[in-house]
Amino acid sequence: MNQILSLTIMSALALHVGFTQAADSPAAYTVSEEKKELEIGGAFTLDAYGQSDRMSHPQLSIGMVNLGASIGVSKNLVASVLLAAENDMHDIWIDQALADYKSDTKPLELIFGLQSIPHGVLSTHLISSPLIADDVGQTLPSVCIITTKRKIKGGAALAIVHADADSVVGIEESDDIGGVLFCDFLHSDVSFTRLSVFINEANVDADLGTSLVLSKITVDVEAHAKLASGGHDQEYPSGYTIAAAYLHNDNLTLAARTEGRSSAFFKDNEFKTSLGATWAFANGIFIAAEVAHRAGGAEGQYQEIALQGGLQHSLTLPGFQRKTLSNP
Repeated sequence: MNQILSLTIMSALALHVGFTQAADSPAAYTVSEEKKELEIGGAFTLDAYGQSDRMSHPQLSIGMVNLGASIGVSKNLVASVLLAAENDMHDIWIDQALADYKSDTKPLELIFGLQSIPHGVLSTHLISSPLIADDVGQTLPSVCIITTKRKIKGGAALAIVHADADSVVGIEESDDIGGVLFCDFLHSDVSFTRLSVFINEANVDADLGTSLVLSKITVDVEAHAKLASGGHDQEYPSGYTIAAAYLHNDNLTLAARTEGRSSAFFKDNEFKTSLGATWAFANGIFIAAEVAHRAGGAEGQYQEIALQGGLQHSLTLPGFQRKTLSNP
């Protein structure tokens, strides 16, 4: 297992450096004169985490390993696949496998396959994900159609939503069809505000988020709520995130976030405040630190400390890709 992990990390590093240089060469994996070059890359992170009262026993793990490829089938069609593994590396799965088609004559884009659906924003400049990430962010087999007119970008997606069996409440394993409607207002090439609604059977989720880049300052604000709940699931989770990041220079970024989440109608409220810093080095290598204070929830009040180091993504995937430390 250690040999596999070493080969995976060495491959990610080699691909990050080697294929970036090869892409500049006229003979680098050119399929034909009309087809784009093959792009291969990946990312990985090493994580250390602990609570302030348990720092004598910190958790050390492989946070994430990604290896992927993207190829231009034609000038309009790009196909991509991304493999992922984490923690003890026992399981490797296909995280995304999608194709992206863009029309030459109309402002239309079609994305189909296993992909991150266009629901929510969930940008972060910290190690930890927002508390609402599990309620909003999903990667599902889906078909998404997008159109853009001036500063408005919108579309819809149909997705297959898998429900696991639960003998306690009498739910059988099944696959259902869900739908997403979204609308983005594009403030600039890097700033936008998104309103999205996800509908699955009688469940309705709504999310409103914005990511604004103002010179050296980035502001992320997002709110999520389940508006309707059907079947056996009668929970109504909701939450918010308010975050800011300051690019001190090309190497150092400082970030802060305050957030809250409720599992059902303001019950079991959980709050978290986080501060962090990220140091970026050559060839996409980064080191990050985060301290956080949590209150409420099942474990009550406590402090967290997290460290992360790794390699940023050297592969740019189409579709809706969430912004994180390893995928800036």
